[in-house]
Parts: sequence; structure tokens; C-alpha cells
Amino acid sequence: MEANSHIIEYQNKNKPFQILTGIAILLVVCGHLDLRVLTIGDLFPYYSFHVMIFLFVSGYFYKEKNETNLLQYISRKAKHLLLPYFLWNIFYGILVTILHKMGFGFGSDLSFKSLLIDTFADGHQYMLNFASWFVPALFLVQVVNVLGRKVLRVLADNKVFRNRTAPSASERPDNKRPDNKRTYYKRIDCKEAGILLITLLLGITTVYLAIEGHVWGYWKLPGRILFMLPVYEMGIFYKKILEKYANKIPDGVMLLAVLIIQFIVVRTCNGLAFSAVWCSSFANGPIIPYVTTITGIIFWYRISKMLAKIPKVSHIVAYIGDRSFSVMMHHVLGFFIVNTIFYFAYTSQLASAFANFDVHSYLYSVDYVYWIHDNPFTKWIYLAAGLTISLLLYKAEAAVRNIVKKRQHE
Repeated sequence: MEANSHIIEYQNKNKPFQILTGIAILLVVCGHLDLRVLTIGDLFPYYSFHVMIFLFVSGYFYKEKNETNLLQYISRKAKHLLLPYFLWNIFYGILVTILHKMGFGFGSDLSFKSLLIDTFADGHQYMLNFASWFVPALFLVQVVNVLGRKVLRVLADNKVFRNRTAPSASERPDNKRPDNKRTYYKRIDCKEAGILLITLLLGITTVYLAIEGHVWGYWKLPGRILFMLPVYEMGIFYKKILEKYANKIPDGVMLLAVLIIQFIVVRTCNGLAFSAVWCSSFANGPIIPYVTTITGIIFWYRISKMLAKIPKVSHIVAYIGDRSFSVMMHHVLGFFIVNTIFYFAYTSQLASAFANFDVHSYLYSVDYVYWIHDNPFTKWIYLAAGLTISLLLYKAEAAVRNIVKKRQHE
């Protein structure tokens, strides 16, 4: 059964990965509010790994059979990712165009360029849904991955790269089942290790070039993809190679090891945050971003496995994870709605708590977060609104999809 999320398609409802995706999208929302409740004492800054979780999970569920029919695979991914993305972008483009006429100054008007070109080159064209820049980026990563693997299939030895199970006894001339099977899987391990190494070298090179100032303008798009691609491959590598070994390590032991490594990294580096979307802000060279990506993913995956044993908590977080596309697309709109309510409270002089509301920031920045009585607890109101409006719009979208399906079957 596939999950409802357009970001990640789960097979057989893998509960820990549903929870992991739910945690990831909560980290994204909290990051946009600078709400550090889940940084574990700033050991795991959100911007040092949170976006990468989605890539890792998506890679984990990749299947080699996708390489047998590229057009079908790419078409399916476009349907699940790009179609809803562009439909919502039209909505936000129209909304922002209307808001401009009312005096707001953020985002671009709806146009051919903003809808089809800026979507891939920038992703922040309408601002009220700027977090969804990741959707077309994920699509491109998936396309690059499957095309690259298809090329390797054509160029490499078919016996090594063919989409098949371990060879049967009749296919083994010497009939030495254990040795042949071991040799087969060693070749598969080498293949995956090679792919991961190549993409990781490309990613490291991209970060190095970004630090030197060479990844700018329209180079951001290929830079962004090459930087993120290794993490997608890590998900595949983990599923095929590492998972059987990692599962033998107790959660407590793994968490302790990761915490020790992360503590050392934090103490020896100059801030761990980086920008995946802009492929910038790499303060510690080209290696550390991948180190913190790995430690962050391991930490929260182990936490997810532990939460999966707590029914009520796991259900709530998995529920949000299944709707990660909607939360990614709409939570900033929830922030804007809160600001709009505060704005009317300010203009109506309903309470002194809104006397310091910054109208200019409200009109020109979707990042503006107002603290009632300078109390940072107000951020929780924004968080609740961002999640609520996202889940409501998810239900509205689901209702529309059901209507369309019914009409198609009539």
C-alpha cells in the first residue's frame, strides 16, 4: 500500500520511516520559526541535515525495476510530484498577484517565467510556499539517479547489473551454491559502493566549488542536484547493503555513538548549518555537511524506531509524515494567516499586546514572526497554524481528487 504523501511513497507502510518523515517535516517547520526545541541542545541544528532526510527516505524505497521502463517511472514521479506542485503553484501565483495589488511586496506575479523557469532555478518565486522548492529538486534527483543507473546497466557487464535475484543452481556451472551466491552479492555491493562513491565525490566537488564562489545564478540548479544526489544514493546503499548490519546494533549503543561523534563535530566546527536550497553557507569545508547529514539521519531514524513502539505518539507523527507534501507546501501560508490576524488586531487597536506589530515586515516578508508581549512562546501559535492549515488543505485536496476519480469512473 502506498502512503498518501506525494514526497515519499512508502511500501507496506514502513512505520519507522513514516515517523522519520514526520519528524523531518516538523524540523522544517520549526526551522522556519527558529524554534529550537528539537535541536537536542543545539547538537543537531536543523539546517545541518533536515532536508536530507527526505532524500534518504526516498532513496531507501527506490526499486531497480524502475530502470526497465524509464518513461513509465519518470511519468509516475511527475504525476505524484510535479502535477500537484504546479497546480498549487498556480494557486499561490494568483494569490500573490492579488496581494501585490493590495500593497504586499513579497513574491513574484504569476507569469510563464515564474511558474515554469523560476520553479527549477529558484523555487522561491511566490514565497508563501517557498519551502516547496524541494519538490522539483527531489524529482530531478530521482530522474538523474534512474538515468545514471540505466546508463550503467547498458555499459556494464549484464551478469553483474542485471535486475535479477541471486543465480539459481542451474546457472552456476560449478554448482557451488555458497561461493557463487557470495560472489554475486559482492559484485552488487561493489556496484552500489561505486555509485555512492562517485556521487559523493561529485557532491564534495560541488561544495568545494560553491565555497570558492563558482556555484551561482543558474548554476545553483545543477549544484543543488549534485549536492543532494549522494544522500539519495545513501538511502539505496543503506537498504541494500548496510541495513542488515545496522539492525544488529542496539538503538542505545548507536545513539550514544552518534551523540559522541556529533559532540566532537560541534566543538570543532564553526557552526554546522548550511543551505541546501542555495548550495551555500558551507563554513566547515566540503566534508562536514555530509558528516552531519549522516549523524542527523542516524539519530532521528533510531528515535523513530523507538517511537514506533509508542502507539499514540507514533500515530500522530506518522500521520504528519504521510502528509509531508501538504505541510511542506502550505505551512508558510499558515504563518501568514497568523500575521494577518495580528495585523487586524493591531489596526483595530484591540489590545496593547499588538502595539509593536511591524506592518512593513508583515507586508514585505513572509519570514516575519511577531512575539506577543515579546514572548517567544508565540512561535507555538505559528507552528500550530502552519500544521493546521496544511492538514486542512490536504483534506480539501483529497476531496477534490476523490471527486475527479468518481467522475472518471462514471
